[in-house]
Amino acid sequence: MQVEVLPDTDSVACRAAELLVAVVAEGATTLALSTGQSPVKIYRRLAESPSRREIMQRCQVFMLDELEGLEVGHPGSYASYVDTHIAPATGVRRESVRLPPANAEDSARASERFENDIAKAGGIDAALIGLGTNGHIAFNEPGSSLKSKTRRVSLDDSTRAANRCFFEGLGPVPTHAVTMGVETILSAHHIILVATGSHKAPAVAAVVDGPVTSRVPGSALQRHESVVAIVDKDAARQLELIDNSGPTRAHSTSGRDCPAS
Repeated sequence: MQVEVLPDTDSVACRAAELLVAVVAEGATTLALSTGQSPVKIYRRLAESPSRREIMQRCQVFMLDELEGLEVGHPGSYASYVDTHIAPATGVRRESVRLPPANAEDSARASERFENDIAKAGGIDAALIGLGTNGHIAFNEPGSSLKSKTRRVSLDDSTRAANRCFFEGLGPVPTHAVTMGVETILSAHHIILVATGSHKAPAVAAVVDGPVTSRVPGSALQRHESVVAIVDKDAARQLELIDNSGPTRAHSTSGRDCPAS
């Protein structure tokens, strides 16, 4: 795992957008993308460049997760997030974006079809993922099997609290979702992990420096051959920076090539 420590959230967004476009330019066509607050800035970076949008238009996308029990068009759904933040900004066609089947009558069977669709697309070339304060990736909460595939899950209280900002005046945050599994995410050829803010520091340290354990699902990223973790100084404050002779390469950069938003 390569860890890049940047000065602030704007630098993180710039670098993540740069890496994502570079992977697509090299031939990646199938992406897994995340929702949440941090990726919004990344998608805005893509929107700033017509050439980047043109590159991204060739991609098909499988979203990492979707909340259960929300009506079509609900502003808090990740389908609405795609319509608001991803499709307009990135240039990816809306019809090329698939979300996990959160409202299917037979969730297990629909989740299996979702996995099959990923396989038919040739697998995931690159995944852009975030990190929960409890160490989750996608909605694989602590205790999730590191061999898990797409499935219905219960959401941790901390996860629901983190999503509350998207539900102000819209009712309670759903208690369940359908998410890509840990193994599904690890099947991607390239993974870009983004984390910002001091509240993410314990999770970042556990993922990068801690043991690989289902208690911290994100720690499974240590087993992947091509992961770049991009974090700001606040999120990196508990890291033990390992030199280049180790399996984890961590270093600070100035972020000077990333103009402020």
